[in-house]
Amino acid sequence: MQNMNVRDKQQALQEFLLKLARLDTDVTEKNLEQYIFTLQDIYADDFRHLYSGMFGVITRIDADNDLDKAKLQGNIQILYESVVRWRDEGRGHVTQELCDKLEKLYDHVNLEISRISYTQEIAQRMEDKNRKSGEEIKLLSEKAANMQKDYITILGIFSSIVITFVAGMVFSSSILNNIDKVSIYRLTFVIILIAMMLFNLLNLLLDFIAKVNMKPLAVASKISDKKKEPQRSTIAGINLFLFFMMIVDLALWALYWYRATSFNTFTGY
Repeated sequence: MQNMNVRDKQQALQEFLLKLARLDTDVTEKNLEQYIFTLQDIYADDFRHLYSGMFGVITRIDADNDLDKAKLQGNIQILYESVVRWRDEGRGHVTQELCDKLEKLYDHVNLEISRISYTQEIAQRMEDKNRKSGEEIKLLSEKAANMQKDYITILGIFSSIVITFVAGMVFSSSILNNIDKVSIYRLTFVIILIAMMLFNLLNLLLDFIAKVNMKPLAVASKISDKKKEPQRSTIAGINLFLFFMMIVDLALWALYWYRATSFNTFTGY
């Protein structure tokens, strides 16, 4: 390496750093002398490495899976400490000039690694913030889209109640106007029948609103999915109860009719 020019030495130094960054490279007492002699050859003839060249080397190491920045830091630290020790012990013709140049190399490498790591950390933070912002925007968009459905649901429920109430008032007025013209059994039967019709009409309207909003009835009514079956059972139970009341009313009317008919027949006989 004695006849290398500055450009060749710069290239040799970069290749030397890449070798130190390999995952399978370990600076030990067995190969320490070889590495120090290589550095002596590179830094001979007052060679000064270019600080600008360190960025390209560290970037290349960071992009290669077979190379590691931490490995480079560890190996070059061992070399620097060993060169200083050799200088103090007077071994291998290590000079103060070599120690100073290796110290600058060690400092420049660590500085570039720290800068690249910090840049990557900032980029990762920005990516996390962008991802979080995207999720929040998506959530807000979904909420905004659901607000229209919620408004339709609220308006629909209110309209259903009003329609049912008005229909009930109309039927009730008709019944009250003719209350003196029919028997108590017919009146009771009609009232129960109207109650069943209005109850099922209200449920049909609410179910229709839920389907329009592409939600199950349990969700539209703020009821969890686990309560769907109990809700349906409640609706069916109310219908069965009203139907049972109608049967009882018919039975009482039949009994009344039977007694009245039997009494008239007996009297006529």
